[in-house]
Amino acid sequence: MSYLSNSGTMLPLAVRYAKIIGTVGSGIIAGLYFTHSRHTVPSLIESAAPVDKIVKSFNKVKTRIDRPILYTLLISSSSLAYVSCYLYNNPPTDQGVSTTTFSSHSFIPSTTTEQPFSYGWAMYGASTLLLAVIIPYSRFMLKKTQQSLAAAAESVEQSEKRKLGTSVVDDGKVKRDLHDWESKSTFRAGLAGAATFVAMIALAS
Repeated sequence: MSYLSNSGTMLPLAVRYAKIIGTVGSGIIAGLYFTHSRHTVPSLIESAAPVDKIVKSFNKVKTRIDRPILYTLLISSSSLAYVSCYLYNNPPTDQGVSTTTFSSHSFIPSTTTEQPFSYGWAMYGASTLLLAVIIPYSRFMLKKTQQSLAAAAESVEQSEKRKLGTSVVDDGKVKRDLHDWESKSTFRAGLAGAATFVAMIALAS
């Protein structure tokens, strides 16, 4: 993990913290999306429970995790964007970082100059972009499926309040919607995972 700026000097504390917060945050987002998409939803689909209960459970889980994920996404992407802007506005100098080493086979010291990593801003920027894409992707690609499942859950709740005792949702459509949600939400996990991977490489450089 590098705490040097492009000029070879120590990075400000805020930038160092932003690197860690952004990278860890994107990892948390990837983990939550992956767990929800590849574990929770498939478990509901394969459950022997009535579809009424399945769609209610899905809606409850989704409602509980939506806001924490959004806040984490905003904090993480903002942190990575801040790091990217800082590194971009502090370009590398020609000086580099000199390191002197002594060999047991020679009395003459060897000096090497390591040039600072100059593309860190682009990697952090790429991580920011990958995370930022999640918001419009969720808004447009998942909107129809989300509305359908939410409407089904609302119908079930209204039916229970009125004590109708009959199923008010289309079992096949609910299962199809859940499968659609599973595949599209997995893509979101992939975006967050890619953002984490790129940020980790930049962090270690």
